Amino acid sequence: MGRKSVTPAHFVLLPISMNRVDGNEQEFRLTRSMKTHGATGRRFVTAMLLVMLAIVVNWSDAQAVRTIEIGDHLRVSVLGAAEFNRLVKVESDGTVAYPYISEIPVAGMTTAEMQTLLVTVLRRYMDNPVVVIEIPASYTIQVQVLGQVRQPGLVQIPVGTDVQSALSLAGGPGEYADPSRIHILRPTGVSASGETEWTKIDSNLRDFIASGDISKLPILEENDVVIVPSITNETSVMLVGWVNKPGNYVPYPDSNVLNMVLAAGGFKSDADRSNLKHLYLVGPGQYRENTLDIDSIIDQARISEIPLVHGGDVIIVSIYDPFFTWDRMLGMLRDVSVVASAYLIYLRIDRLDSN
Repeated sequence: MGRKSVTPAHFVLLPISMNRVDGNEQEFRLTRSMKTHGATGRRFVTAMLLVMLAIVVNWSDAQAVRTIEIGDHLRVSVLGAAEFNRLVKVESDGTVAYPYISEIPVAGMTTAEMQTLLVTVLRRYMDNPVVVIEIPASYTIQVQVLGQVRQPGLVQIPVGTDVQSALSLAGGPGEYADPSRIHILRPTGVSASGETEWTKIDSNLRDFIASGDISKLPILEENDVVIVPSITNETSVMLVGWVNKPGNYVPYPDSNVLNMVLAAGGFKSDADRSNLKHLYLVGPGQYRENTLDIDSIIDQARISEIPLVHGGDVIIVSIYDPFFTWDRMLGMLRDVSVVASAYLIYLRIDRLDSN
């Protein structure tokens, strides 16, 4: 008897059937029919399963050996040593700003290789360090916002957040904040004595507001400290007299005297706009006076003649007090009537004495 041929195994997917269950839920059933003939069919199924398993294993291995790339953010955690916990960025030269390894390129390493490197280095300073390195897909970072903000303290911000957004999350600048002199302190490493080393980055939000140039807004990094200082006489312009909100104001770039008056709420209704005094520094503690007739300048469209202001200037707005005002004239008339009445009384008394 000849050998019986065997038909290869094949799969048939039948249409999906849908049935109601209790009138509300839907039950989906996928019916699969597999026709196999003998051992060949079983061998075919086994081979297919092995191929699928190999694909899964190879994909997992590829994920496990992912190398560190330029631009990656790495979260480094050292068990029991919080001062070494950092979120660092791989810079364009492949290095990271992390204590003791800041000059060693880590781009191209796996996280396991960088972990081994860190363990080797940290063994000089601690016993049996346990290091974990992650490449998070998405994350937030922690910064401190201190000084003249409404809610100072620690702030959690998304990665890539700039200094202006961080100030907003801290409640915004306070009443006496000087946004032209913001300082950002950034940890750069640890000294030989174990102290954290910092670098200072200056930021002027008023420059950004005036220019709209977002490059003037530094992007914050993990553990940055943002300090918003108070305004000072050296950085602000003082407005006194007949303005609605007298006080100290920090000028924007290229601000002039009228800009500062408007920043102080504008002139009061009885302010003397024709006799505004602008005192500007010409030396330490030495001022020179400039008298301005704002109404005349505006009426004649000579806006360019309004002088610019600088930190330390003083603007004085006097009350409008011409000699002949209605109030003064009425007062004088009252005074004359009082004197006249007194004189008439005196004449009457004198006549009585004569008689």
